[in-house]
Amino acid sequence: MKSASFSDRKVLLTLGSAIVCLMVVAIVSFRGMAVSDESAVWVRHTHSVLETLQDLLLAADGVDSNSQEYGLTGQDSYLQSYRASKQSVERDQASLRELTADNPAQQLRLAGLEWLTSQKILRAEAILRRQGTHNFDAAAENGKSGADDVLDDQFQRSVRDVRGEELRLLVLRDADAKWRLSLVKGLLIVATSMGLLIAALAGWSLYRHRVKHKLAGVALRDSEEKYRSLLDGIQDYAVFMLDPAGTIISWNAGAERMHGFTAEEIVGQNFSRLFPAEDVHRHRPQEILRLADRDERHLEEIARVRQDGSRFIGEVALTALRDSSGKLRGFSKICRDLTVRKDAENHLVRINEQMAHLTHSARA
Repeated sequence: MKSASFSDRKVLLTLGSAIVCLMVVAIVSFRGMAVSDESAVWVRHTHSVLETLQDLLLAADGVDSNSQEYGLTGQDSYLQSYRASKQSVERDQASLRELTADNPAQQLRLAGLEWLTSQKILRAEAILRRQGTHNFDAAAENGKSGADDVLDDQFQRSVRDVRGEELRLLVLRDADAKWRLSLVKGLLIVATSMGLLIAALAGWSLYRHRVKHKLAGVALRDSEEKYRSLLDGIQDYAVFMLDPAGTIISWNAGAERMHGFTAEEIVGQNFSRLFPAEDVHRHRPQEILRLADRDERHLEEIARVRQDGSRFIGEVALTALRDSSGKLRGFSKICRDLTVRKDAENHLVRINEQMAHLTHSARA
């Protein structure tokens, strides 16, 4: 009796340890995933700042070019384009102030950039006034002076300073996001392996000392199979190559599983086939290629379309590939189905429930 009681306590202790281990892993993993998501948000935030800064640069160029053309020709179309560019400048500056509100150093840089932008607008307004007074000789002499060149150089340098700081932050935040994601994956793998080992020890002890509990042994083996399935399904990536125009030139098994297309069906087609119709209509695929070509690497979470028309959210990394001379040769694309992470969470919840059931069965 004492031996049987000791064996029961040993089995219960082993099962209890497995449950505690899995509960701790679940809590830490969920927290790690939340922190990883937060890091990804900061990466996307930095991309938003860079894109808005690029928009501001284009709008400022529009202010210069349209005011110059209006000064030379007096055509109303250039005046309207100038006003639209000026509004874009104001809108982009407001967006940048809001996006960098958490960064005092960037706020100081933006203050200087806004002052330089206001000087460019004042210069443009002077050109418009000369055209408005029909001072055609002055309008015809709207070529830039030395002071204008200095202003333009200062503006470009200010833009580079703001962009350089954001690129520095992007490298840090991207590295942090990758590190946290790798940490979460490593924790899941190690903890799952530990859980499998503990569960196996509990099953062996239960089989040796409690042969009459065969149903509990079967449930434990089922639990082990589910653990192995979880371990096998942690990583699920689609990896394929594009030429510079976005045509798919390679397609791996992960991509086939994720999107439903075989290599024979998709190779040779443009990767816009994987985008929703509304993104294709607004030329989002071409924009993503442009950003990757410009920045060397582009990351985002975006809707994807499977062969059957269903959609999923994928985390996409697009990297520009260049030869030794720097010429663009194509792109590599890695896509991760974010639903896998949710499936892993659900697996852990179900495993905890099964282990709790095993504990109850062992006590019975």
